[in-house]
Parts: sequence; C-alpha cells; structure tokens
Amino acid sequence: MRNEEDDNTGRHDAYRLNREAFDAPKDPSKDTPTDTSDTSDTSAGDDGDPAQAPPRPFAVPTDDTPIEAGKGLTLVREKDPDFDEAAFVEGAGKLYEMILLDFAAGDLSGVKDFLGPDVLAGFEAAIRQREEAGEHLITEIHALARPVIEDAEYDNGVVRLSVRYSADLVSHISSAGAEASEQTPARSRDLWTFERHVQSDSPNWLLIATQTE
Repeated sequence: MRNEEDDNTGRHDAYRLNREAFDAPKDPSKDTPTDTSDTSDTSAGDDGDPAQAPPRPFAVPTDDTPIEAGKGLTLVREKDPDFDEAAFVEGAGKLYEMILLDFAAGDLSGVKDFLGPDVLAGFEAAIRQREEAGEHLITEIHALARPVIEDAEYDNGVVRLSVRYSADLVSHISSAGAEASEQTPARSRDLWTFERHVQSDSPNWLLIATQTE
C-alpha cells in the first residue's frame, strides 16, 4: 500500500497533459438531452482481433474508502421508476474503462455515442495535441473499485447522476521512439456526471462532465 503523498505525485505526472480534457467545464447552452445507449449493456467490446490483448481482470483497491450514495436517488426513483441502480453502476464501471483506454489510444469511435458535446470536444482536442507533439498516452488499469453514485438530481425531466470512481492506474506520456519503462500504478479519483431524459425512447446515459481530484 502506498502513502497518499506518493499517490498524488504519480497522478499529477500521469495527467499533466490530458487533464484539461477530463476537467473540461460543461457549457450550459448544451444541456439539451440526446439519445444514447444504456451503459448497463456496455462491455469491454471484444472485437475478435487476435492482436488485441484481453483486458486485465480488475481488483478492488485495498485502501478504497466507501462513499455513500446521494440522497437525490429517492427523487430519481420517483421520477424514473424504471431506473436500475445496480445495472447503471455496473455499466458505468465498464464505460469508465472503455473511455480511458480509447482516449489513450486516440480513437473515440467506440465511445463517442456516450459522450456529451463538451466532453467529446475536450477529448478530441487533447488527442490532437498529443498527435501534433508526437506523443503517446500510455494507460493501464490495474484495479478499479465499484463506482458509487455520490449525488443525483432531477431537473425538468432530466436525471443527472454524479459517479465517483477510484482506480489504480498507470498513465503517462511517452514520446515517439522513447524506451519503454516500468511504471508504478497511482491512485486516481474521478467524479463523472451522466444525464438522461426520463421520457427518452433510448435508455442511454450521456457523460456531460468529468473532474479529476
């Protein structure tokens, strides 16, 4: 188990170039909900490519601190009786993995339908910046705790859920031609916000904001 000071130092190095994309503020003018797919059905997306290594099994970080769900869930259940908290949390965990790895790979085509316009624009800008600099983002997920719904709100037909993630990651920038080096996983704590209109025909949730602590 690492001490908190070591974790913070590693994480700051890992996110020094792409944090702006993950912390992009939400544009209030773009609150109009759009249809997406249910993250509860989201999977790691095995496309059968033999060259693609299978995803590593996740383990719960040993020093993770449980976080209680926000009281807003009661209102959410009243406004959206079909809401399945367990299925949402499971899908949100899988989507977190997919977004981090696809962002590092520089290809968002597999997750763009789950990204709000501001988040998508921020990710794309960070990817272009890396490409222009001839740099690559290396990301490995060594452990991921079960996501926790920290807060929830209902606003004029729109449900917004704030989800807390805690993971042990290796995430660092590598220049083209640089010699690979072994990295020690660092603790990452993120707060992502999803939204969905309760009257939408699609069960999809859209990621509209991200924040890295």
